[in-house]
Amino acid sequence: MTEPTNQAFEFGSFRLDSGERLLWRGDDVVPLTPKAFEMLLVLLDSAGHVLTKEQLMTRVWPDSFVEEANLSHNIYKLREALGDGQDGAKYIETVPRRGYRFVAKVTEVHGEGTELLVEEHSRAHIVVEEYDAPETEIDRSEAPAIQTPSLSLALRRFFATSPAATIATGVVLLALTTAGIYFWKTSKSRTIQSSASLHSIAVLPFKALVLETKDPALELGMTDALITKLSNIKDIVVRPTSAVLKYSDAADPLAAAREQGVDALLDGKVQKSADRVKVTVQLIRVSDGSLLWGGEFDENLTNLFSVQDSISAQVVRALTLRLTSDEQKRLTDHYTTNIEAYQLYVQGRYFMEKRSLDELRRSLDYYQQAINIDANYAPAYAGIAYSYYLLVALKGLTPEEAYPAGKKAALRSLELDPGLAEGYAALARIKDGYDHDVAGAGEDFHRALEINPNDASTRRSYSSFLLKLGRIDEALREAQKAQEIDPLLLIANANLAEVFYHARQWDQTLKYMRRVRDLDANFRKGYVSTFLYLGYMRKGMYEEAIRENAKRLAEGAGPQTESELVLALTEAHRTSGESGIWRKQIELAQKHQPKNPDLPMFMAEAFSNLGDKDETLHWLNRAADENHPATFVLRFDPDFDPVRSDPRFAELLQRVALHN
Repeated sequence: MTEPTNQAFEFGSFRLDSGERLLWRGDDVVPLTPKAFEMLLVLLDSAGHVLTKEQLMTRVWPDSFVEEANLSHNIYKLREALGDGQDGAKYIETVPRRGYRFVAKVTEVHGEGTELLVEEHSRAHIVVEEYDAPETEIDRSEAPAIQTPSLSLALRRFFATSPAATIATGVVLLALTTAGIYFWKTSKSRTIQSSASLHSIAVLPFKALVLETKDPALELGMTDALITKLSNIKDIVVRPTSAVLKYSDAADPLAAAREQGVDALLDGKVQKSADRVKVTVQLIRVSDGSLLWGGEFDENLTNLFSVQDSISAQVVRALTLRLTSDEQKRLTDHYTTNIEAYQLYVQGRYFMEKRSLDELRRSLDYYQQAINIDANYAPAYAGIAYSYYLLVALKGLTPEEAYPAGKKAALRSLELDPGLAEGYAALARIKDGYDHDVAGAGEDFHRALEINPNDASTRRSYSSFLLKLGRIDEALREAQKAQEIDPLLLIANANLAEVFYHARQWDQTLKYMRRVRDLDANFRKGYVSTFLYLGYMRKGMYEEAIRENAKRLAEGAGPQTESELVLALTEAHRTSGESGIWRKQIELAQKHQPKNPDLPMFMAEAFSNLGDKDETLHWLNRAADENHPATFVLRFDPDFDPVRSDPRFAELLQRVALHN
């Protein structure tokens, strides 16, 4: 038997040993899957020359039928292992519409090798191993005849030389073929079944292919565009853009996806160079890290929309989702064909998601620039409407300054696209908060969620809207859905806790407010402490209530420390029980937080619990004078039952804008 020459290749800081099937970086072994190693070996053997995708697939998977996505995935993992593109290193070049070329300088070193028989056996083993690995689903209607892995050289020689085996050859080959077909079919059904069990996905922020070319707006634009497209599909829950932004520098995508509690993740990289854009992307099952689909794109920048369409369509296919005709249309909707207008819109989205006053004003400017280029760009108008709404929420503008312009923009967005969920959501918020149009706001909220049921922010706003109307059961359902869509969204958890409080479910109130604090101890401290305090009081957990009240009061300008406040409230409870706590907190609140905008409602609730009608109505009237938003609870909250029979309460209700 001839013994082939063993090969070793050196390039950069790497050395590949084909006999040992190892890749070394200095003294360290670089872990590679069998197929990634085979692919690297093929690329090195043809270094400097273009290998078409067909050539690579034939040489790496010589006896198996696999999709092109597996080639893209292995190239992606190979580049990742080599650090391709990092610190100026360049190894594998994509040749648009052709294939790949290994471009680094390669030195070949020859040595003694192992027997051909061993090489053949190794190859057969790797093919079988690849059958066990999860592959991208293949459309059976387009699949060619089933091919089984090659027989090893030793097995072929046995059949060629053994007389007894000649008779059995047909039987054995038939059995092997039958087994191969069965294995292929059962493997396929497992892929379909497991894909069908994937009900949620996170599109992680796209990263730069090369760190030096980082483009935050482009990266967020790709992320947001795909989230927007996929969010229109009712059968899959998509984490919103606001939920994934914090993972822009995440080193471990799977860990980020597990934290988000999703079944699948879409992870990608993007780079713009002159008039071209390169994108690599992979869809991964979170439970085991297996690839569901992977792709690589190298296109003119003007084809960016087509790339986004293709990625969205492949994700839908890989997850075996069934779309309605409306969902199919929205998956490929292009609101503009002008790439410059799109890039300005992306900048607007980027700054809007920052949620600061200065950046919200910048977002308005970018949206307007996009509209100046394309006056029919519907999402840009919706973006203007939502930015105005946020400017009011953050007290950057008064409702009178912002809402008329916001409403005009929202109406224009819906004039251009009557099916734009963002337009209905923005309009609903303005009708609720400015026009006091309950019927109109309710219709627009309902329409927005009918189009895009996966918008956690809109569901949270709708929940607050329903709560103000006293429709507590409905408000609770919407709050729970919002929290399920985005489990780590602080305001969704806080809103759910608040609705639970008004539903008199104290344990759940405490659970979700404590979760808010665990997620971010600095989030709206006074608001969180207030509901924790009230929840503990309702449950008779006075020690915990005293600590929370002291924490809340200590944020004021008074001279007493938190520990001193705890001592004062504890002594009041020791001497006078629960009523002592209420009286002491009234004294401390007036002393420490006289300018707190929430003081009137807090004082009214305290006096109501003490049965003091005059003081309760005094503070409720003050809350009404100051247009405090929490006055909506006067319609249904049992805390105010002691004063409901008083004629002055009926007069008070007439003064309060209750959105009815």
